[in-house]
Amino acid sequence: MKEIKNYWLFVLFFIFISACSENDTNPEDEINQKELTEEQKENIAINNWTYEQMSLYYLWRDKLPAPEGLDATQTPSDLFDKLLYQGTEANSKKDADKWSWMTDDYEALKKQFEGISKSTGHSQVLSLVSEGSDQVIAIVTMVYPKSPAEKVGLKRGDIITKIDGKQINKSNYRELLGKDSYTASVSNMVNGQIVDSGKTVSLEAETDFVENPIFMSKVIEESGKKIGYLVYNSFIDSYNDDLDQVFGAFREQGVTDLILDLRYNPGGATSAAKHLSGLIGPASLAGKVFYKSQYNTELQKYLVETEGEDYLNVRFGSHGNGLGLNSVWVLTTSGSASASELVINGLRPYMTVTTVGSNTHGKYAGSVTFQNKETGRTNWALQPIILKLANADGVTDYWNGFSPIVAVEDDFFTELGDVNEGMLRAAINDITGGSNVPARKASSASIGKYFRFYNPALKPDQMGNQVELPELSL
Repeated sequence: MKEIKNYWLFVLFFIFISACSENDTNPEDEINQKELTEEQKENIAINNWTYEQMSLYYLWRDKLPAPEGLDATQTPSDLFDKLLYQGTEANSKKDADKWSWMTDDYEALKKQFEGISKSTGHSQVLSLVSEGSDQVIAIVTMVYPKSPAEKVGLKRGDIITKIDGKQINKSNYRELLGKDSYTASVSNMVNGQIVDSGKTVSLEAETDFVENPIFMSKVIEESGKKIGYLVYNSFIDSYNDDLDQVFGAFREQGVTDLILDLRYNPGGATSAAKHLSGLIGPASLAGKVFYKSQYNTELQKYLVETEGEDYLNVRFGSHGNGLGLNSVWVLTTSGSASASELVINGLRPYMTVTTVGSNTHGKYAGSVTFQNKETGRTNWALQPIILKLANADGVTDYWNGFSPIVAVEDDFFTELGDVNEGMLRAAINDITGGSNVPARKASSASIGKYFRFYNPALKPDQMGNQVELPELSL
């Protein structure tokens, strides 16, 4: 790889206490250096490194604040937040960077991208009991096999109202639901009403719980159709071989249509998104553009000069187990983000993609991991947005998400894979042209407006699009 050209000018060290030669020592700097605490010195080293990486790779590099206006001694997280793009008033700031983050636990980050985390093995959404209420309930949406949650009998549709005997509300839900171990009071929805079941379960997070992103796959036969149904919860490329097996089984069973359930999939590796999309679409996809990378101006210029224009294009591969379909139905919610949206956007130039459910999240950009090896503080890492992803037709900047073509709410109180579950039923009806079994909606009038719960210890969407970047010689 060629050396980066001088136009980077990235050495914008904003540390006013800089290293000087013996013949050029500033006495005032020496005094200031002595006055710094060890914590401040640590912050300076990390913040200096952070600003370097952001000034090279960040998608909104031209929007970074000037280094002179930053306090290098503040905590790394505080400084990092000040670097993030705030969006434009013209777009009501919907185009702001909501996805970049940093961590002081690099090993945990690596594990998370591999589907390994400290977890009880269930996901949930939160809802107010009614409009204007302070009371919060957690509705279980998914329970993973062999998880602590499954072992204590928790299931989809269970409603958690109390943690350790305390009523969940707007003020305490992050604290209560963010615990590693707790006792949950469980209620049920009966005729649109929340009814206390008298059941309590004790949950304790498993330190290295492994979540297989392929939650469910089955074939549904209806109205002469053989419909493949796949619930896929995160894009992890180490499970690509497992996807091949799922699609091989679909082929053997003569699947004619596919429903891809991404309703709770927040994203992941673009390589896994490309692999899955190639298994779905027409055989003619091989070699065609899946997405085009759009970096900041300087990085884009550098990559084109050193690697060529086509380096920016990520192309489909060929797949022996591919279904070769001309249409696909994708189940979506606001929890469908990043690589989930990339699949929708990347396939649309080549086939009919029917979204079923509700609006997607609206993440059109990708990130990459930078570990702080330079200063020896290797526990620190950045996950900044470094590029936009555009499909073959140039479509990107979809910060409002993708609207559903078939609008239906998530049916929390029916098991996933049940043909009467609201979103699945709506997709089946659209495929078969049938309406004999109407799509069911969740009892939203009773449970109020819900919102997705994320572990408060983590930034939302930590499974953002990961991309490969050539190693640059600086």
